[in-house]
Amino acid sequence: MNEQVIVDFSRVDAALDLTHRGYEVAADRARVALEKERSEITTRMIKYGAAACALIIVSIGLAIWLARQRHVTHVQASAPAIQFPSTAMPISAATPNKIRTKITLFNSIAKDDLAFRNVHFYRLTAGHEYSTSNADHWEFAWCYADFRKDGLEYTVTLANRTAKELFPRSASQSELRELALSQTDVSFLANRCPWREQ
Repeated sequence: MNEQVIVDFSRVDAALDLTHRGYEVAADRARVALEKERSEITTRMIKYGAAACALIIVSIGLAIWLARQRHVTHVQASAPAIQFPSTAMPISAATPNKIRTKITLFNSIAKDDLAFRNVHFYRLTAGHEYSTSNADHWEFAWCYADFRKDGLEYTVTLANRTAKELFPRSASQSELRELALSQTDVSFLANRCPWREQ
């Protein structure tokens, strides 16, 4: 009595295939949902980045506009009444120009005109601020050296002056290191600032 039991796995295989396909469909749906969420996040990041860039650009434009407004010369002149003197006035007694505005004048020394050996050195400049266009003496002055390295420009402030006092400045360690300078080099340049006569 040998009985053979034949098991038909075709239905089991079909059930397993259906179950496997169900898992694949669920995994595909989850993957699609994840991709959709990633694309939405990426879209939001791009929008927020563009908004941030626009805000930065507007801020820079506003800062430039404000900086220019601060340096705009406001001329206030009143029309004087014309009176003809009975006798001719000497030239030395003539009234000065009534326009009052701050004036800044600069003196510069190019690198070829200064015996300073630094490959990055470009120019030594002193700026002088006068209270009005008629002033004979400046009120405040400053001196700085310009350097160029790797396509960038660096400015190292060397000294500030008033009519009575000089305020030398020592360069920071990062400036010295970046521009291959020493404090002796800074002193050398500061001693050669092209100040105007006071």
